[in-house]
Amino acid sequence: MTTTFIIDRKQLHAVLLSIKKQTPKCFKTGIVQINIPPNQIELHAAGITKYLSAQTKGYCDILVPMRLLYAFSSTMSAVKLKFKVKRGEIRCGNSTFKSSEITIRPMFNMDNEVMPMIAAEFDLLKYVYEPKASELENFKLTRKISNTREKLRSRLLEAIVMLDPYHMSYAELQNLVNSKFQT
Repeated sequence: MTTTFIIDRKQLHAVLLSIKKQTPKCFKTGIVQINIPPNQIELHAAGITKYLSAQTKGYCDILVPMRLLYAFSSTMSAVKLKFKVKRGEIRCGNSTFKSSEITIRPMFNMDNEVMPMIAAEFDLLKYVYEPKASELENFKLTRKISNTREKLRSRLLEAIVMLDPYHMSYAELQNLVNSKFQT
């Protein structure tokens, strides 16, 4: 997975300088979380959130050392900075920095229909077919998904009893229901 964003260097530098002045201890060892939705970035660091307009591609969330972004914004001379980020690596101009502190993950449910705030069982089960277990844990959905799967199993058992005269197997019914989630 890769993402890119192009941002005004002076604007980014001013925001990072402000964070550095407000939270000097966090600045040295802190990590900044950058959400990359369309046409902007959301920069979250030390309890501070800033919204900056940017050209974006590959909508996701990234974690980058704050001091690294500051180094790019203070030493580069270009008016616009183009960042390209992939797992363990960030590139700006001709400079590339590699570190295990640099992480990237897709934005929550970005490629699918948007998950409702109060998700129904169908929404939860449909979502299960897309993310990895770590994503479910990140969004605190593991227990909810597990409970919903158990309800589905119980309801399938009830339905199969009613459909027994029609020679419907549990596996056939389960496949039929699961096909609805994979669309």
